[in-house]
Amino acid sequence: MNEIRARVILQEKGMYKISNGSAVKNAVVSGKFMFTSTTVSDYPAVGDYVIEEWPEDIFALTGG
Repeated sequence: MNEIRARVILQEKGMYKISNGSAVKNAVVSGKFMFTSTTVSDYPAVGDYVIEEWPEDIFALTGG
């Protein structure tokens, strides 16, 4: 898996759509990220860039 930069283009009920410029994929934040987050503002919002693992199907956002 490659870690690359992607942009959040949609957020809805804990699910995200992210784009790396050439593809759009579904994503969720990682369990570690959820555990260490203390407020809602810690989570990615539409327009934010995130670093994520880019496997074939579902992605875990690792922060950014």
